[in-house]
Amino acid sequence: GIDMFPRDHWEQHYDLSIELYSLYLEAEYCICHTEEVGRVAGEVITAAKSFQDKQRAYLCLIKALSVENKLEEAIEISFNALSQLDVHCPSPLPEKDAFMTN
Repeated sequence: GIDMFPRDHWEQHYDLSIELYSLYLEAEYCICHTEEVGRVAGEVITAAKSFQDKQRAYLCLIKALSVENKLEEAIEISFNALSQLDVHCPSPLPEKDAFMTN
């Protein structure tokens, strides 16, 4: 369905675009296509009109980064998402050694 969208699909078919792209993200995550998850999540997060519409994209992106062992980036994106909900966490992030054990 995504391939059949017109160029202005985010304006013309917003709800359908959010739903299809979110499902696509989840499917790509399930088959470990983490690069594609990152690309599509960025598109959804940029085009989404509300935080609620961004939630599934953030979740897939954070999980994909965790799978790739990019924990600092996953945490940073998590903090960014939380700040959009007016939940503020201490910054800067603790050193890796603070939460990584041998």
